[in-house]
Amino acid sequence: MTGEVSICGRVEMLRESAFDPFLAASREPVLVVLSTDWSPACRLLRPVVARLAMALADAVCVVALDGEEALGFRQRYGVDAVPQLLAFDKRRLIGRLAMPDDARSVAQWVAETFRRVSPETPADRAFEAAWSRARRTYDDIIAPAKNAVTPHLDAAGRQMEAFERRLTEERHAGLISDEQEMVRRGAEFERVFAPFRREMGALEAAEAAALAAYEDLMLEALDEYGAHRGRCGLAEVTA
Repeated sequence: MTGEVSICGRVEMLRESAFDPFLAASREPVLVVLSTDWSPACRLLRPVVARLAMALADAVCVVALDGEEALGFRQRYGVDAVPQLLAFDKRRLIGRLAMPDDARSVAQWVAETFRRVSPETPADRAFEAAWSRARRTYDDIIAPAKNAVTPHLDAAGRQMEAFERRLTEERHAGLISDEQEMVRRGAEFERVFAPFRREMGALEAAEAAALAAYEDLMLEALDEYGAHRGRCGLAEVTA
């Protein structure tokens, strides 16, 4: 994940240790984006956050934390899933939005949370239209592979749930050690998922292609949005 401070509408990537000093020194409200590089949901959100940083420049600081590195932050603020947006004002947490995936709902949440409603411009409408097209492209690419693997995943999930119940009963009865539990869980996972490894591989490849197409389209949309708003430089939104 990359980015810079929301000077000129950019996103700053902070280490967890730098967050508290940054928050204490900020004269403006702070929007924190907690995400990871490997999560497709996080990568789908990045262009939306980059657009927000441009729209909020000089009013709200937008920073990003690595969800895998910022474990203390996650524990302190009860973050159990990423991506997640957290809003701070005067060092106080004033709101959060978990697992956002829609450009308009994110913008509405930010406006309500920071009580800062900006008039919708032609550039904003064009960006949201571009985002909708990019998401449809992503969904169209990934749909066949997802449809092929979903029945297998549903069946595998039921099998693993039943296995975990049995394992829990044996653990509570003192019949297995921690090491034996780990070995058996690994073996069961392999047994359950091995029959459709090919479908899982196809889904992984489709997801990579879909994300690449989405990010290419959204980089173009961000360039156009920044040009319309007259902002300098764009933060990168891809790893």
